[in-house]
Amino acid sequence: MWIKNNHGNYVNDATAVSGTIVESRGVRAVVLKDKNGDGVGTVREDVLAPPGITVAGPTPGIYIDDDGTVTARPIVAWRIGETGAEPVLHGERPRGHLFLHLTGNVLLGTGAFPELYRNLQAAVAAVTRAAATDQEEAA
Repeated sequence: MWIKNNHGNYVNDATAVSGTIVESRGVRAVVLKDKNGDGVGTVREDVLAPPGITVAGPTPGIYIDDDGTVTARPIVAWRIGETGAEPVLHGERPRGHLFLHLTGNVLLGTGAFPELYRNLQAAVAAVTRAAATDQEEAA
């Protein structure tokens, strides 16, 4: 990827294998260095760590609690940040594991259940079965 540096020139980040943070006039920057340790460019720190982006929805979010309780919430957008994607919900986040409701009543699990489930009953069974196994192991 090409990055525009503080002087308006472009640096290919593939040539930079490391960076050193420097501060000048209260602005933090990163000196990009090649494999020999030679500087290949200087860029503002925020260029290398862009802010999160919100991507539009909507998608039905189905939450299944360990006891089998099912709650639906509209996912109106997705917030993309350094730690991954998080749903932006209409209303409060319910308890439970998130499944995305897809065409044909198929559910796509997330987190601990990253599989495609043929219907709601199959997803509920997977969650309650895992919760029962966890309780047995804890006892």
